[in-house]
Amino acid sequence: MTASPISRPILVKGLVAAILAIALAAPAAAPASPPSDCRDQLCFGAVNVGAVEAVWRSPETFYPNNEDLFASIHVGRRPLVAVRSYGPALCRHRFAAPGTTVVVKACGAGAQMVARASRTKAGIGRIRIAYAARPMIAGDSAAGGSGAGIYSGLHQITGLSRD
Repeated sequence: MTASPISRPILVKGLVAAILAIALAAPAAAPASPPSDCRDQLCFGAVNVGAVEAVWRSPETFYPNNEDLFASIHVGRRPLVAVRSYGPALCRHRFAAPGTTVVVKACGAGAQMVARASRTKAGIGRIRIAYAARPMIAGDSAAGGSGAGIYSGLHQITGLSRD
């Protein structure tokens, strides 16, 4: 059976609409972010720092009002020590080692974790950042949550104002 000349444009429009609907629906079925999304799982980032300040941003957005964010900073194999917490809701943390300083922040209702690293030693150092977020649902205790073991070597970046 052949379509009449009048029904062909309608048939083509329907076919185009169906293809477009399938094409638009396919990405929606895929997760919008990586499966771990760094919640209850450890994620890593790195940046090289030399004479010029280096900035690293997490690809994920975190929500400090709904989750606690944890991080540890290493230069080479040496962990940097948290020396100071400041800013609104203590959302900025300064880490230091001889010749290297890193400020990590995750401020605001929805924010990326940002690390600014500076180095006074000669040469280039590689800063490694390990981080994870623990979602906090109403009624959760600060010590609870699945995968609590992954947070043991990390410094708490957000959620410090919670009782």
